[in-house]
Amino acid sequence: MDYVSSDEKQNKIFSIKNKIIAAFAFFSFSIVVISCVVSIVLAVFSLMNNTRYFLNELVGSSSKVLDERSKAMFEKLESFSNIPDIQDDTISYRAKTELLKNENQVLRQHGWINFGIGGKNGVVYRTDNKIENVSTEAWFRNALAGKYVITEPAFSATERMYVSTIAIPLRDLQGKVTGVLSATLLGNSLSNLVSDMTVGKTGSAYLISPEGIVLGNRRPEILYKDIFTEVFEQESKEFQGFLRSSLASGKSRVNVSKINNTRYISAVSSMRYSGWTLLIMAPVSEFVAEDITALIRAFIFIALILIAIAIIIGFFIAYNIVKPLNLMID
Repeated sequence: MDYVSSDEKQNKIFSIKNKIIAAFAFFSFSIVVISCVVSIVLAVFSLMNNTRYFLNELVGSSSKVLDERSKAMFEKLESFSNIPDIQDDTISYRAKTELLKNENQVLRQHGWINFGIGGKNGVVYRTDNKIENVSTEAWFRNALAGKYVITEPAFSATERMYVSTIAIPLRDLQGKVTGVLSATLLGNSLSNLVSDMTVGKTGSAYLISPEGIVLGNRRPEILYKDIFTEVFEQESKEFQGFLRSSLASGKSRVNVSKINNTRYISAVSSMRYSGWTLLIMAPVSEFVAEDITALIRAFIFIALILIAIAIIIGFFIAYNIVKPLNLMID
């Protein structure tokens, strides 16, 4: 039987003590790491759900804001149509345009180019002294049927720019529809509806026609372009499918998809008066990354504290375990 010296016994006891401390620290560290990973995954899931809900509410409320802004345009026309001289059938349309010219000068700086007024025959007299027959235009027929209409911007050879038309039914003093009151607006007036909408730091809002034409955005270079072939032509099939189905259904929806190797969260909602769609999108990282980074830092700080506590507790446990062995050696 080999003889073991007292020093060797002390070394073995010291080694046992260190192993106990290391094992206790490793066990505590593993528990902390697993807890942190699980907590971060759950936090990301919760943040994404909250972001989806937030964007869905934002796009819904923003759509209502756009409807209110559109309604304000119609209300301007309504205020003019309620002028007794405008309603009076005994006054000529040419004379009525003279009444509207002063208002036209005031609103011109806000993108209102001219006003037009005409009867059921479709002949419209404009405040720029031009006369045109619009009897075949869809907006005229819809307005004559009692609807409030706002058209998509289209290039006007006369104005040499993109313009949009808004129109309402013109009623006489008894409330009977006798014609149409219209106004021609600069095309970028629609873009102004969404130019002040911001999402996150780099997110953007798009006003889109049912055919996918960009009607409004703070970037003028993409106005009146096809969002599928000229704006996001190289993007994921998932995003394109989401947007196409949203334009077709007219329902509010939220989607997360990768665009140019960056994950974007998008939300859509349709507008009441025009049938256009509001698209809001922003990088997911702008909603999640900062919160997750702060969460990870907090977990690392907590983990270091817990590991330090575990080492101290392990030291005392190991000390109490090896203390009887030291007494036996002594």
